[in-house]
Amino acid sequence: MRTTDDGAFAAFVADQAPALLRTAVLLTGDPTEAVELASAALGAVHRRWGELAAADRAPAARAALLAEHPRWHRRTQLREAVAATPLLRGLSLAPVPAPPVRSALTTALGRLPAQQRAVLVLRLGEGRSVQQTAADLGVPEESVASDTLRGLDRVEELLPADDRPAAGVETALRTHLAGRTAAVPQGFLAGVLDGVSTRRRHWAGLAAVAAFFVLVVVLVLLTTR
Repeated sequence: MRTTDDGAFAAFVADQAPALLRTAVLLTGDPTEAVELASAALGAVHRRWGELAAADRAPAARAALLAEHPRWHRRTQLREAVAATPLLRGLSLAPVPAPPVRSALTTALGRLPAQQRAVLVLRLGEGRSVQQTAADLGVPEESVASDTLRGLDRVEELLPADDRPAAGVETALRTHLAGRTAAVPQGFLAGVLDGVSTRRRHWAGLAAVAAFFVLVVVLVLLTTR
């Protein structure tokens, strides 16, 4: 991104971060994971900044957040499975933090497949219509309707008997999700930009390794003629 765009991107992050972080908290159930997910989404917009019209940048950030969520969801589930298994935790090359303490509803929601979880978050946590949710996720409206019903049924199954709400799971989830908030942490913009730089270094390193192997292959072919 050009230097002259730095101020515009900083203003964009300041404007979009609160809403993106709240959606990310609803999706991940964890503030730390939410910051990483929102940062990745904003980083995706940063990389396409010059290609996107001003009016398309906010929708692109939201689309990137929802597209990244399944990968984050799988990673979180894997990490928590490792943390809950002493043998796997002992074999891990890096320290595995203990899973955060969560409410029964958050825990049950986190055990749903990524799409069912996203549908419930958008429908119940953000008040999106079936049509809007389908457009957000790029799925048929019929899938949204079925995922809503299946997700609610599964959440009820996963809740311990003592934690099943008398008012019903749907009402309880609406209240629970509506009460979740997210504060933009200090240094959030710097974290987004650092993530962009790290990704660039990663791809540059891969390109260098690939170029080295191509050179080796060429040299081998030339010397064997």
